[in-house]
Amino acid sequence: MEIIKKENRIYFNDNDISFGNISIHDTYIKIEMIRIIPEYRGQGLGHKLFIFIINYIRKNFNCKKIILSPLPIKTGGDENILNLEQLVIFYKKFGFKMSEETTKEEPYLMVLKL
Repeated sequence: MEIIKKENRIYFNDNDISFGNISIHDTYIKIEMIRIIPEYRGQGLGHKLFIFIINYIRKNFNCKKIILSPLPIKTGGDENILNLEQLVIFYKKFGFKMSEETTKEEPYLMVLKL
């Protein structure tokens, strides 16, 4: 796993197949993105990367919560991307819950309290 730190962001790259990035804030860390290239989807790589990122955060930061916005983004011919309901179910498996702190910009904010 290649890990690149730039200012308040950390980028994860697992053999140019799965990617993720987080942003670091004063009281929380936000998982900005998890992406698996189309030909490798459905093999559990998103699950593996997500666990790696959560464990990395727990080991390297003293924060009280991790947040994310489960919004599916379609780019070009990517038809395998999980829809909103599937993303919410995926993140709930890791203990994330819908946040009461949603905003207009982030209507589906989820949080994992550490």
